Amino acid sequence: MPFFGNKFSPKKPSSRKSFLHNSSKSPDKLIEKDSSTKLALGDYILTFQNGKWVLENGVQGAMHKALKKQNLRIQTLEEENNLLKLKLECFMNMLTETTIDSHIQQREIEKLKTEVFNN
Repeated sequence: MPFFGNKFSPKKPSSRKSFLHNSSKSPDKLIEKDSSTKLALGDYILTFQNGKWVLENGVQGAMHKALKKQNLRIQTLEEENNLLKLKLECFMNMLTETTIDSHIQQREIEKLKTEVFNN
């Protein structure tokens, strides 16, 4: 036994288990999908969405939600309008084709009538 021995020799700690390396849960499950950063300032609650701070309550928050709803409605109406324009163009092409066929048939009928009456 050494005279000046080392009396302080701490035990080595056991290896720690990492929470992220747990194979039972994937990292996607650990992250909440609807989590957003919220900030409360007095009567106002702000959330950070798409790189911007947006009011959740109050007059401006209601106006923002109404504006967002109106923009969504405008977008759906524009898509519907474009579809209706496409349908109208298709029907006009069909009508033009039918009219041309009708005129061609009418000319052939007139031509046959003149041939029959001339003979």
